[in-house]
Amino acid sequence: MATPHTVELNALVSTPRRQPEPTPRDMFAIVRRRIVPIVSVTLLTIILAIIYLLSVSPRYASNAQILLGEQGLSSRSTFDLLEAQALTNSVIEGELAILRSGALLVRVADRLDLMSMPEFNAELRPDDPGLPVISAVGNFIKSLRTSLFAPGDMQDEEAGVSSGTNPLIANAAAAGDPSLRENDAIVGQLRQQIDVRQLGSSFVVQVSASSDDPVMAAAVTNTLMEEYIGFLTDKRFQAAQRFTNWLEVRVEELAVKLEESEQAALAFRSVMESDADSRDRLNQQMRELTSKVVNARADLAQVSAMSNRTATIAETDGPLAAADVLSSDEIMRYRSELGDLRREAANAAISFGENSLQTRSIERAIGKVEEAVSLEVNRAIDELHNRAEVSDAVVQSLEGALSELESLVLARSGDEIKLNQLQRIADANKRVYEEFLGRFKETSEIQNLQSADAEVISYASPPSSAAYPRKKLGVVLAGAGGLFAGLALAVLLELMPRRIATSSDLSQATGLAIYGSVPRPEGRNDPAQMLRILNRKPTGAIAQSARRLMNNVDMRAGDHARSIVIAGAGPGTAKSSIALMLGWAAMQSGRTCIVVDTDLRQARLSTALRLIDRTGRTNRATLVDVLYQVATLDQAVQSLEPSGLRVLACTPTGTEPSLLFNTARAKSIVEDLLNRYDIVIFDTPPLTDTSDAFTLPMLFDVGLFVAESGKTLFTQVETGLEVLSETDLGNTGAVLANTRRVIGS
Repeated sequence: MATPHTVELNALVSTPRRQPEPTPRDMFAIVRRRIVPIVSVTLLTIILAIIYLLSVSPRYASNAQILLGEQGLSSRSTFDLLEAQALTNSVIEGELAILRSGALLVRVADRLDLMSMPEFNAELRPDDPGLPVISAVGNFIKSLRTSLFAPGDMQDEEAGVSSGTNPLIANAAAAGDPSLRENDAIVGQLRQQIDVRQLGSSFVVQVSASSDDPVMAAAVTNTLMEEYIGFLTDKRFQAAQRFTNWLEVRVEELAVKLEESEQAALAFRSVMESDADSRDRLNQQMRELTSKVVNARADLAQVSAMSNRTATIAETDGPLAAADVLSSDEIMRYRSELGDLRREAANAAISFGENSLQTRSIERAIGKVEEAVSLEVNRAIDELHNRAEVSDAVVQSLEGALSELESLVLARSGDEIKLNQLQRIADANKRVYEEFLGRFKETSEIQNLQSADAEVISYASPPSSAAYPRKKLGVVLAGAGGLFAGLALAVLLELMPRRIATSSDLSQATGLAIYGSVPRPEGRNDPAQMLRILNRKPTGAIAQSARRLMNNVDMRAGDHARSIVIAGAGPGTAKSSIALMLGWAAMQSGRTCIVVDTDLRQARLSTALRLIDRTGRTNRATLVDVLYQVATLDQAVQSLEPSGLRVLACTPTGTEPSLLFNTARAKSIVEDLLNRYDIVIFDTPPLTDTSDAFTLPMLFDVGLFVAESGKTLFTQVETGLEVLSETDLGNTGAVLANTRRVIGS
């Protein structure tokens, strides 16, 4: 039968808790709760930034600007040297690469004698002792690198596979300007301290240099620009000189080639003009013969078409129908006579009848005329066919004559084609010669004019303040970043699973009355250590907490609690320690007590008290043996000295606890224990699943839900309460364990 307390617990765990939507007030509440980590992270970030900014040497930056010209900035080849070209992004990127090139930086280093300055020459810098820890780490890395790579190098040398033994590879590796290899370290340092960039999409390039000395920063910037302009001027002059020399040789070669081509064209022309057969006469004959061929083909086409049409009509519709398309005088006469006879036959048929002598006589005359028309049509068709054959023969004859004339004209045209080809070659050579001659004269005049396609807009001057580090901005940014990191940390802490820390947290999470809180004992935090402290110091803080908790349980039960169920949400042993504390306090008050380990999963209480070993084996009978009727209660109950507390140990099994305890056998065992002892305390399995529920068909006096301070999660509490609701309890309360460590308890 469910009590009001049980109904209340069931309602608490069955009602879903709706998570409210976060509001700005909630965010302010988070900030107030986490103000300490937020302020700590912010201050720590600012302090670290200040330490870093104070330890960094100031760097000065100097800026200058160059305007690139509208011509090609780097000499390519041939006519691009002198022709204007539009600047493109690719061309400007090429010039930026020249400004960063090693060849130009070597000139800057030589001009400023950077080899003698410690800022650029590492060999002249004093040894920096640095921090001991950093030095030790650096030495360790060097030794590790030596130990790792030195043996491999020795093996390569022994095997004879070193690339340095190949002269071709050695020469290729040493290719380039020797001055670059000698000043490689200085050039690398100088390249790190300069910055060259295009300003937007304009032709302006900004050149910057940084240094520990503001004067050095301005000197490097101005020298780099001057050397760049000198570099362009030298390259342009050298390219123009090489181009002029090449043009001179090329012009001489083209002059000889032009002369040879013109002489060949003139010689062939004189040979053609001496020939008697003129091209004009052949063209006239071609035109006349072509006209005759066209006329003959037209006549043949007309006669063939007339002949084919007449023959077709005669075959399909008869000679009389074919006579309609012929226009000879004889056929016209026959057609007129035939028309007259047909009119007379019609009149006779009307006047004398169709079978009269007059009608038949006229019809015989019509038949004779039709026969005459047929003969005349056949004769006309034969005449058209003969005309077509004659026209075809004429066409073939004219086409043969035309083909012979075309062959003659083609033979005569070959010489003209060759002459035209020779003339075109001569003209092309003349144009190329004139082009190169003009270029040669132009470059000869301007090759001594040294100019660069760049102009300095503004020179650099020594800066008055350091560009790096910007201390005020650094501190502000560090503060903002620290504040952001602190807020992020606060939100992260809020999003992490919440743990039960105080009694109010436990009361809020469970909705149960708090029966007490138990401090954490000194040393190992397990049931055996708890029991040793209670026996050694019966008046200490742990003992007082045990008595106080037992008194609260008795008052809650009404007089004296007979049956207590101890449950916990986590996998720890805090609930087992609470069970021993209550049993010890009951024994101290003069009552008999037994603690029953019902944890069929892991038997933590029995393992902690060494009643069973870690593998779950023991020489004594346990609760499982009693449940399976293998042993009796007297054989299974053990006594813990010197307190005299009775314990019924348990061994782990694979069977679900709810399957064994919700039986009549388990109920009879519990009733037997209640008859033998004044109080029975049940140490149940951790409440992680409904199968772990300690369910018996009987009512227990008190149920205690144990949570560990700083370890038990709110989500575990919800699950534990849901499982605990399966047990029929008269009163339910909560206990907070391990609240603080007690020294000397």
